[in-house]
Amino acid sequence: MIDALVLPAARAIRIEAVARPAYVRLELPQEVEAGADGGYRSLRVVDDRNDEVAYVLDPAVRASAPQRTIVGDLGYVRGRYTEAILDCGAAAAPYDAVVLETADATFFHRVEIAIADDRETWRVVRDDALIYRARETDAGTATIPIVPTRARWIRVRVFGTDRFALDGATVARGAANASAIHRLRSLTNVSHRGRATTVAFDFGTADVEVAALHFDAVQPEFARRVRVQASDDAAVWRDVADGSISRFAYGAPRLAIDARGDRARYWRAVVDDEDDRPIAGLRATAYATTRAIAFEALPRRTYRLQWGAGDGVAPVYDLGERLAHDAPVGYASAIVGEPAAPRAIRPATHPDRRPSALLAWAFAAALLALGGVTFATLRGARPQRGV
Repeated sequence: MIDALVLPAARAIRIEAVARPAYVRLELPQEVEAGADGGYRSLRVVDDRNDEVAYVLDPAVRASAPQRTIVGDLGYVRGRYTEAILDCGAAAAPYDAVVLETADATFFHRVEIAIADDRETWRVVRDDALIYRARETDAGTATIPIVPTRARWIRVRVFGTDRFALDGATVARGAANASAIHRLRSLTNVSHRGRATTVAFDFGTADVEVAALHFDAVQPEFARRVRVQASDDAAVWRDVADGSISRFAYGAPRLAIDARGDRARYWRAVVDDEDDRPIAGLRATAYATTRAIAFEALPRRTYRLQWGAGDGVAPVYDLGERLAHDAPVGYASAIVGEPAAPRAIRPATHPDRRPSALLAWAFAAALLALGGVTFATLRGARPQRGV
């Protein structure tokens, strides 16, 4: 039996102040490796006493009915973004997602969300959200998860060279239960060789799952075939996806390639230029699917995330069943902070973690007790002489 577990990587967890025990939701950074099966076998949450803390992966939130907002001050900054101010009302119920409505059949946009109580002092809560839809192939998402809030005012900026047709918006609690998509990295340093342009990403850690690549350029019109490839060593590459990107003076542009289905440290997009000049000012942005965990935080306690080693066995806690039973309305927010020194962990000792060992100890104790009683009975008995 392993009494202590030392992990080689750790990050502090920064949690909003809680006055009483509260469930906390934390988005995992990409540097936390999911492993070949995506099960995060070595991931642990540890408190300041070095005790292992139970967590659940991808927690759900009890959904509430959507609240329609009033869309006002709808405007467009040419070539940059479409902006709208949403009014949730003076007595807004808590919400943690903004859902945009549009009749556009195809789009792929980065979105910034800011909130305010007075419509003057704005606080940006998301600047890397992604909304997208692919005609006939992928319904995509127009739901943007944010920190739980009751703020009355929401400022939405949908970035893109063309005006975004915003038809309406709602807010809701629990509408963002599904994994969200966020921006990983943008690159403008591309290489040209032969009849192809290559945009290469090194994310610095293994097991990065790229959900999509989005392209933009200074050149106003173009059409190209694109191959997306992944590699574990930047030497041997495997094909992940292929498609086409295009933009013309009229019609909706096609600038995104769905790349889900693989995990790797190195990714690249090979743009086939054929006999054309390379696309001027080509820019590529990688997006990834986020994963999250939830755990119970206590007042005046600190926590850290540790991962990277261990016995390869994923932890099993009863927290998932507790959350399913309690159906919390929401979670306190937390973010991953600065690197922390990994330390030895006192593993949690839950009955559901080691049932066979506990039963064996209980059975042994029962046998010892029974043996003791039998021995005492035999010693106390007197043999009877025949008459």
